[in-house]
Amino acid sequence: MALRLLTNLPELSQADNANDFSITSLKSPSRIGEWLALLKAMKQHDMALINCAAPELIKVSFVRWLLFGRCAQVVSLDTVLPIPKTNTFKQQLKLAVVRWLFKQPTLFIEYFRRTEGYTQHYGIPAEKFSYAPFKVNGLEMIQQIKSTDQGYIFCGGNTRRDFNTLIEASKHIDYPVRIVTMGDGEITKHGSALSTNNLPSNVEIVRHDGDRKSFLDRCTIHIVRLIHHIKNQLCMATHTLLIMGASIFLCQTI
Repeated sequence: MALRLLTNLPELSQADNANDFSITSLKSPSRIGEWLALLKAMKQHDMALINCAAPELIKVSFVRWLLFGRCAQVVSLDTVLPIPKTNTFKQQLKLAVVRWLFKQPTLFIEYFRRTEGYTQHYGIPAEKFSYAPFKVNGLEMIQQIKSTDQGYIFCGGNTRRDFNTLIEASKHIDYPVRIVTMGDGEITKHGSALSTNNLPSNVEIVRHDGDRKSFLDRCTIHIVRLIHHIKNQLCMATHTLLIMGASIFLCQTI
């Protein structure tokens, strides 16, 4: 019998062993009717796999708690979490609720080994983590691209990107910068922000178009941020650019 899978990762339907799964797309609830639909879906599936979406992971964990765990197992994939703020009572209460809900997932699959920060700040037991090596997507295409030193500084992605600091720094250099990301509504959910007010003339914003080749083949420098204490990993684009021979510039988020 196929595993009944509820997920926000519809690309799984294209996997070689997709026939082993019965895949249903997860819709993040915001209205009462959508919450009721999620409750029903959790009871009808064997597993809820949440990819790189902490808000959805929290919502699914809440539903699993409501159902006393008599529903789909919750598995987290590539969840990115910041160091939580605890300056106010509201922030402390929010963290307490999140720590409580994070008891629900059975497994946290991450592309990095250092998970001590997640255990320290969010109370996730070390034994719940599983490490999966990251990979390069579109390797054959990448190997066919001829890299040059006549391109631009590239920064891309959606999750916890400090685009605004890069834009401010770009005002002081005479070099083209290209930022590739998704729309504001999507990146906000992943802890990023991008202000397009008073952009310097050397900065170009490209909203995600799904075509890696269009913005990687002339990249000279790639900006990568590291989240202090919580996460230390190189993203897919970094792996791609290393293969192409581009320079990588690491910056520490304070």
